[in-house]
Amino acid sequence: ETDSKLQHTIANESKERTIPRTAHRLRIIIGYDRICVMDGGMIAEFDTPVHIFVMPHSIFRAICERS
Repeated sequence: ETDSKLQHTIANESKERTIPRTAHRLRIIIGYDRICVMDGGMIAEFDTPVHIFVMPHSIFRAICERS
């Protein structure tokens, strides 16, 4: 319940803003406008979650498939 309230507050209070976040739960990430996937300290993928997911060799897609 607390996490749900926190996620709701972050989503509502951060509209029209860029907020860097580290997120480990896919259900949170999938609702973002854009995501950045890092690999070896470098940006490997940056786009909407759906666009990255449909890329055949996407790191993000591989993470989703393993979850």
